[in-house]
Amino acid sequence: MARLPGSPRPMAELALFLALSQKLTGVPTLGAEVARRHIETLRRVAGAAAVAAMLQRFGESVQGAGDPAAALQTLMEGDATFAALARALLGLWYTGLTREPGKEPVFSHPEDYFDALMWAAVGAHPPASSDGYFGHWRIPPDSGS
Repeated sequence: MARLPGSPRPMAELALFLALSQKLTGVPTLGAEVARRHIETLRRVAGAAAVAAMLQRFGESVQGAGDPAAALQTLMEGDATFAALARALLGLWYTGLTREPGKEPVFSHPEDYFDALMWAAVGAHPPASSDGYFGHWRIPPDSGS
């Protein structure tokens, strides 16, 4: 089982999945419940063995690495299978869905669309989920500046 740098004990699968997700998304705090749904969705789409191999490769690559981000980049550039699964994982976190090549999109869970990272990234809310008053959409969102 893999260890993160500085960690004295092996990481559980979910912890490893969250560590990989955090590195890929750049978001330091991701929900464990959403992660559980995403890992199950990846297993359905890509297969349990492929997901296990992805997590093992990630764990091995960062285990002795001084810079886990650089180790992940090297892994992404050198392993097309890992990179494809990592892109599917990013799609799950940012949109709540993924797809097998040539097939229809697969949603992780309906809630994941509303909690997808894309909404914070673009500074918006999911359609049909606003608490705004009627016509609020005609006022541009606050840019934060």
